[in-house]
Amino acid sequence: MLIRAWLPASMLLLAAIRPVLAAPVAQGIGIGSGRLYPSLGAELRHESNFFRTPERSKVPDLSTWVSVLRPQLTYTLFKGQRAARAYRITYAADIGTVENSPNDNYVDQHVNASANWETTLANRYRLEYEFLRAHDRRGSGDPADVTRANFSSHPDLWKSQRVEGGWSVGRPGRKTLIDLWITHYARRYINNDQQTRNNDRLTLNATLSRRLAPKTRSIVQLWGQQIDYVNEPPGTISRDSEELRLYTGVLWEISPKTSINGRGGWLIKDFRSPQRQDVFDFGWEIDLRWRPRLERMVLDLSTKRVPRESTVPNADAVVISSYQLNWLHYLKPNKRRYYELGAYYTNDNYVGEKRVDNRLHLNAGFYTQFRRRTVFGLSYEHQQRDSDEPLARYNNDVLSFTVDVDL
Repeated sequence: MLIRAWLPASMLLLAAIRPVLAAPVAQGIGIGSGRLYPSLGAELRHESNFFRTPERSKVPDLSTWVSVLRPQLTYTLFKGQRAARAYRITYAADIGTVENSPNDNYVDQHVNASANWETTLANRYRLEYEFLRAHDRRGSGDPADVTRANFSSHPDLWKSQRVEGGWSVGRPGRKTLIDLWITHYARRYINNDQQTRNNDRLTLNATLSRRLAPKTRSIVQLWGQQIDYVNEPPGTISRDSEELRLYTGVLWEISPKTSINGRGGWLIKDFRSPQRQDVFDFGWEIDLRWRPRLERMVLDLSTKRVPRESTVPNADAVVISSYQLNWLHYLKPNKRRYYELGAYYTNDNYVGEKRVDNRLHLNAGFYTQFRRRTVFGLSYEHQQRDSDEPLARYNNDVLSFTVDVDL
C-alpha cells in the first residue's frame, strides 16, 4: 500500500508566499521560563474581480475593498544546553471584511503547537499539532488550493487537524543523515453540502542524504501518501487514491552566493477505482538561490511538478507544473527599505479531461521598516488564468497596503 507525505496548500493560509523578508525585531514579554510574542498585521486591498468572474460570464465583476486584521500570539520556551528542548505554541487569526459582499466576511483561525528535542546530537525528534478553521473563497476554483468555483451564497467553510512526528538521525555536518516523517491530516467541510469532499490523508516521508564533497550532498527521497474520502455517496466512482514519489537529487553550495536544492524522479497517483485515470509521470522539485551581494540582494528561482486533487466533475486529478521567480533588494545596508518583484506561472493539466489551464501571477512591492518593529508595505499583483474551458478564464488586479507590528 502506498502511503504519502502531504503538505496541503491551505496550510499557507496565514503565511505570505514570498522570500524571507527582513522581519521586525521583537523583544517579547517574559512569562515564566519562556517569552510571549504578540504581533498584529493589517491589510487593506482592492480587488478588481473578487469572485474571479469568467470573461464570458453575464455576471459583472465585483470590484471591492477588503480589510484584514491578523492578530497573533506566540509563546516559546527553551530548556537545556544548546536549546536541547524547544517548545512553541501559536494562535493566529485572519479577520476579513469584504466591503461590497458582506456574505464573504470571514474569520479564519489557526492553532499550532510543536516540540523539538534531542536525546543525543545524533538523534533529534519533533512533534507538531495544527488546527485550522478556514474557508475556500467563492469563485476561486484554484487547483493548487483544492477549491471549487463556488457561487453559492456563502464561502465553503472547513476545519482541519494535522498531527506530525519526525525523527532525524545523524549529527549535523556528518557524512550520512536520515530524516523520517509521518503525518496524519483530516479535513471536514461544515456547510454548503460539501461533506463529500471530507478526506483523511496519511503521509510518510523518508529522506537520506550523504555528503559527496564538503559543500555537496546527494539526496534520495521516498514520499508516499494515502487519500481516503470518508463521505462518498454509495454508488459513486471513488476518488480514493495512493501517491508515490521516488526522487533523487543533490544539495549543492556552488559558491558563497549560489546554492541549489534539486530532486526529481517517478511521480505516481494510483486510484483505487479502475474507472479513473492514474498518473504515472516524471516529477521534480528544484530551488535555486543567488545572492549577488550576499543578504542585500536575493534571487530565488523554484519549479516543481506535483499532482493535486480535482474539484472539476469530469477530471480525476490535476498535474501542476509551476515556475516561480522572486527578486528581493534591500536599498540600504541597514535593510530598512527594500522592494521585491515576483512572477509565478503554472501549467495545470487536468487528468481525464481535455483541459489545460495556464495561470500567471505578477507582483511588485515596496516595504519600509520603522523603529525596528513595524513594517509598512505597498504592493500590486496581477492574477490571470487562461484555459481551454472559456468559463474558467479570468483576470484580477490586487492593490494592497499592509502594516505589520511585532512587540
